[in-house]
This record gives sequence, structure tokens and C-alpha cells, in this order.
Amino acid sequence: MHSFLNTFTPNQLNQSTMKIRNLIIAGTIAGSVFAAISAGPKNSQTKAQSQDKTDKAISSKKVFQSAPEKPYKASISEWAVKPYTRDQYPKTFATYGSRMNALQAYRVKAANVVSQERSCDQVVMSEISTVRGGLNNMHFFVDCNNGTRFRFSETELDKSTVVAISEAEKIISEEAAEKSCESMIASSANYPSTVSIFPFQKSYDTFAQTGAATYKQGFSAKNAFGLELKYVAFCNFQSDGSGEIQIKEQS
Repeated sequence: MHSFLNTFTPNQLNQSTMKIRNLIIAGTIAGSVFAAISAGPKNSQTKAQSQDKTDKAISSKKVFQSAPEKPYKASISEWAVKPYTRDQYPKTFATYGSRMNALQAYRVKAANVVSQERSCDQVVMSEISTVRGGLNNMHFFVDCNNGTRFRFSETELDKSTVVAISEAEKIISEEAAEKSCESMIASSANYPSTVSIFPFQKSYDTFAQTGAATYKQGFSAKNAFGLELKYVAFCNFQSDGSGEIQIKEQS
């Protein structure tokens, strides 16, 4: 190293040193300028944001409110609530004659309630039930064009807020039907302790329009002589939760 430096004259060493120092100074100045340029806009932006926060209480962005969704309303067939006539419905007039005006009003109200349900595409029937209710608490059913059915009692229609639940939504679950069917089987057996349920002989069917369901269950039970006999139970459930059982002996 010493021998290498000895190859330069003092004047050459001084000139080289000055060049290096000038390069260092130039680099330092350039770095400072770059840093100032980079920081400048950020500082200005931060200051502007701070100014916005302190001076403005309301945002300048546009705010929109969507129009509210229109209430759903299915159409009601003109035949759905056509008043009953005595010549066409003699049995209805014989049963409800003193309340025919109220009966008609309930038919119309039931149809209007169902027409607001999205599960109904069009109300095609609103009728008095011939299998449920009576003179003091009439029952009605409303059918939609897509097969969906609703049921109401007079008491339900008298409420300020009428809740419409389709028969399909009232169908007993498979788990509940199985449990109830096994209970009815045991109640039907002369010797309940001898009942043996066949786990692989069962089925569950539903009927959406009426809200009904049928649970089929195979089983065996013993008679008074200890003889084991095989049966099939048909447990039928309605939308109101009621059920009945029919038992047939297997061949």
C-alpha cells in the first residue's frame, strides 16, 4: 500500500482527495434534496387531511337511499272469494245460515292475508272447511295456484296480526313422527313389553299441500301364548299435530 501511494506526486494526491471530497458533498446534497421532495407532498397531504377534519362537519361524498321494496301482493282469482249461493251450497247454508255474512267476510280476509305471502303465486280458493271447526269457530283453507295451502280458524283471523303458515311448514318432522308412531304402537299392543321395532322396515312420506305425513313402521309383538307375530303400522299425521295408527299383520 505504501509503495503504491509513493507512485503519486503530492500534487496528484491533493487533486484526488479534492475530487473524492466533492463527490461525497454532491451525494449528500442530492440525498437531502430527494428526501425533501419525497416528504413534501406527504406533509402537504397530511396537513390537508387535518384541515378537512377540523373545518368540515359534513362529508362531501354523495349519499343515496334505495327505494323501499314494494310489499308483495299475489293476485286473487275472482272465483276464489265468490259468495256462496243457497242453491249451490245448501249444506253450507244449513250449517252456517245465521253466520253467512261473517263467513264471507272471513273468506275474503283469509284470501288477502295469504296473497301477501311470497310462497303463494296466486290465490285460487278460499273456502270454509267441512272437516274442521264449527258454527262457533269456523275454519277456512286457502289454496294457491302452485299447490301451497294455508289454514285459519276464525279465532286466528280475529287477531290484529294474522300469521300465515303454510300446511307444508307444519308437517311433522321424521324424527317426531318416528317417536310418536312407536308410542302409538306400544299403546296398541296387548303386551307392550313384547314389542320389537324393526329398524330397517320403516318409511316416511309427506304431502305438502295438506301438511299430512305418513310414517310406516314394521314391528313384532307377542300374544298371550308367547307367539311372536309380525305387523306393519301406518301412522298418519295431520298438520295440526294429531295422528292415528292403523296396523296390519304381515303375511
